[in-house]
Amino acid sequence: NPLANNARYGMTIDIEFLTKPIGVDDAEVLNLWNDTDNCGIKITTDRLIMRSKAGNECNLFFSENEVVSATFVIDRNEKVAKIYINGVMCEGFPLSDYVANGVSYLEDFTVNSNIFLGGYNKNGYCEIKNLRVYEIALATDEILNNTFSNITDKDKLNSLLIEKGGEPTSAGLKSYDVLKRPFFHYEEIRPITEGLKDFDLDYQEIQSLEAIVKYEGYIKKEEREASLLIKEENMLIPNDIDYLHMDGLRLEARTKLDTVRPTSISQASRIYGVNPADISILLLNLRRMKK
Repeated sequence: NPLANNARYGMTIDIEFLTKPIGVDDAEVLNLWNDTDNCGIKITTDRLIMRSKAGNECNLFFSENEVVSATFVIDRNEKVAKIYINGVMCEGFPLSDYVANGVSYLEDFTVNSNIFLGGYNKNGYCEIKNLRVYEIALATDEILNNTFSNITDKDKLNSLLIEKGGEPTSAGLKSYDVLKRPFFHYEEIRPITEGLKDFDLDYQEIQSLEAIVKYEGYIKKEEREASLLIKEENMLIPNDIDYLHMDGLRLEARTKLDTVRPTSISQASRIYGVNPADISILLLNLRRMKK
């Protein structure tokens, strides 16, 4: 149980699952919850929940009848809690660790019970494909590496490499490493990677995922800032910025940002429908504009 000691050194729970729409609100895929203090981590058949004892909460809905890769992270170094879906950071909140009488206290997530996993049978409501638990906070690239598996069809991989002007390989390659290369796209890699065949992402999800993978070096730095920007970033945004044609932003985020026209990153991060991954992409574009 990674929350038995209140995730003192950080925590990551990475789970891949499929749920069915059975119409039962209290059916659960995963339960690591303290009912007395109303805190912990929980997955129902249509939502992800992470809540601290202080009442800070992430609450994300997902589609039933689709394979979902969900990752919960408590990062004590960056002082932020985050939820990723399919390798993309979607929501988070700052950890309000504090000092009283000279003693440092960590924001409380303590759950003393073990992880409960929902069952699966012909009439069941969930199928759990993978579960990984870490007593540290994984970085974004480590989470993406868990999401992407090795390419299983090497003949088709070599055909794709040659088609893109590259050299064939006799060694196995991870789909994550291939996607990082220029001119390679998710929909080309997915059919030849067994572990990705269940992940039927829509256009905007693919655009966001590819941007994060291909610009990993920039995103890792900007995402740290984005996590902290949830509470304190004051970077100004130019009035004439073009959100509607900004690469990597989801359609909902483009529309919301273009309608509200925030004047700062901190204001943008508080817009409903704009998540931390969108803020990372926005920051990346602002850095480019300043050069």
